[in-house]
Amino acid sequence: MRASHEPRQTQERILCRLLKENSGCRYGEQWRFDSIDSVKTYQELVPIVTYDELEPWIERIKQGERGVLTAEPVLMMEKTGGSAAPAKYIPYTATLRREFQTAVSTWLYDLYSHRPRMLSGGAYWSISPTVGEPETTAGGLPVGFGDDVEYFGRMAQWVLGQLLVVPHGVSRIPDIETNRYVTLRFLLAHPQLRFVSVWNPSFLTLLFKSLAQFTPQLLQDIRTGRLTPPRTLPAELETSLLSHLRPDARRADQLAELQKRHGSLRSEDIWPDLRLISCWTSAAAGHFLPELQALFPQSEVQGKGLLATEGVVTIPLTGHPGAAVALNSHFYEFIDIEAPAVRPRLVDELEPDHTYAVLISTGGGLYRYALQDGVRVMGMVNGTPLLEFIGKTAQVVDLCGEKLSEARVGIILEQALAHFPGHDRFAMLAPEWADPPFYTVFVAASAWNEAELQRFVTAVEDELMQGHHYAYCRQLGQLGRLQGINITGGVAAALLTHGAGRGQRLGDIKHTYLQRECGWTERLKSMVVT
Repeated sequence: MRASHEPRQTQERILCRLLKENSGCRYGEQWRFDSIDSVKTYQELVPIVTYDELEPWIERIKQGERGVLTAEPVLMMEKTGGSAAPAKYIPYTATLRREFQTAVSTWLYDLYSHRPRMLSGGAYWSISPTVGEPETTAGGLPVGFGDDVEYFGRMAQWVLGQLLVVPHGVSRIPDIETNRYVTLRFLLAHPQLRFVSVWNPSFLTLLFKSLAQFTPQLLQDIRTGRLTPPRTLPAELETSLLSHLRPDARRADQLAELQKRHGSLRSEDIWPDLRLISCWTSAAAGHFLPELQALFPQSEVQGKGLLATEGVVTIPLTGHPGAAVALNSHFYEFIDIEAPAVRPRLVDELEPDHTYAVLISTGGGLYRYALQDGVRVMGMVNGTPLLEFIGKTAQVVDLCGEKLSEARVGIILEQALAHFPGHDRFAMLAPEWADPPFYTVFVAASAWNEAELQRFVTAVEDELMQGHHYAYCRQLGQLGRLQGINITGGVAAALLTHGAGRGQRLGDIKHTYLQRECGWTERLKSMVVT
């Protein structure tokens, strides 16, 4: 809160520290960090970059080279969705972890100081199953965090350790159905659950909706103190998890009575004191909120703010709209989306109701890095802006966290078309809202039969599954299977009509591989091959 009164001075101190500590790394030497004495000079000398431009530097880190983007050692890499490649690898240093911890600790302090009763109940923090084999880079760096709690410092981890009702070991269960069963086994045993933190709302709704199929066996396990998931657990993991469980016939009877009374187990009966759910609420995630609120009517929903793999931008503050810039973590710049040629603004220069694209400079070695995230100024707390995430600024579609980019989808579709003759060289991917949402690939190939279309769809889906986040959303059930629709002639005319209807000049309308809007099945219905 002190920093919020002097955002410019706080940010200048952070930039000064970053430049001083990393002037001796290869990147710092190339861009003359040691000669930079002001924000103005920093903006003049150091270029704005995307991941694709940094990738050669990051590849050197992955191979084991030291002192590339930072003077301090890289501890690990975290993987996220790529633009042209299946994945991006973000280097994590001790400094970057402290920057995350500073922001998250601020949020936790604000959260629990405004809701002290939550300290006397249980909490569930997203513990996602680990999908795939553990990965290390060619240079021996580990890839990936185990679960959300690893973002926290030791003190915060200790505090949360007293509150968490689901053990961290659950993340070692890769099978989605078994993971959900074990998670529900622990959650149902704790009637005093007060707080839930997940990323996408659909993660929680899918978890809760799976309760119906497991209820009889879960109640029996609670009664006997056992753990009998759909698939057998490794002996060591099972022993560890069982050490946290005790027989509880009273709780089993209580849940059985609730089920009998209402015909099913309702969240407000199972956890009447669950007062707060923290999750994404902005942009595409907002589509999942009505179902979440219907399933958990007893709970307030608080937005997460904007936290990316590369860095944290904002943190929620109780009683304020939007979320506050995490002033004490990284150095931030903001490109005015309506005037991109103007010098990027600093945190104290943002204007109400304006929209900006975020640049971050972090202790992990990203300098003037374009996150490609758009934000809108919602208000102010002291001298610091409150921002709302409004979506990706690049051609990226992100319904559930899958982060599909135009460049990556274009490569996949062109490669698939090259292996399947008999088409008009048109293919396009578009999202559709459903339960769960899914993507449709449209292809102009009137000569194909249904079997050929399905082989094409399978080839595209296989390549999409190479993307870390798309595969994860599919495996969790947050995204449905890719669908394929064969369309006939007149595609260009339909796209021109659509673009002209949105006010685009005919000469400016071009085909894109990835559409951000839903509803393309309906638009192209007249062109579907029957």
